[in-house]
Amino acid sequence: MMSEKNRKQERRSLLTRLFSKKNSHIGEQPKYKSKPLTPRQRSIAEIKQMAEIGKKDPERLAKVLSGMLRENRNDLRGGRAKLDSHVSAIVKRDEKKSGRSTPKD
Repeated sequence: MMSEKNRKQERRSLLTRLFSKKNSHIGEQPKYKSKPLTPRQRSIAEIKQMAEIGKKDPERLAKVLSGMLRENRNDLRGGRAKLDSHVSAIVKRDEKKSGRSTPKD
């Protein structure tokens, strides 16, 4: 009596293995990965895409551009606020240092 674990798996014939659709690698073209775009190529592709959007739906292009400008403005405002907070922290720290070092009359 042989247990099911000890049984050998049924092997398919060589021809069946070669010509089955499931695992057949014959006739396949190698898959080449395209190189990532350079920043310049990326921006060119983005401009071309926007031009296509503008031709098909100008209102949508206007919304996309206004959204991009809004994001840019928000980034600038955030950067300015961060810079202002750093400058004010430095000024406060200098005031504390100068206030402690001066003798009190």
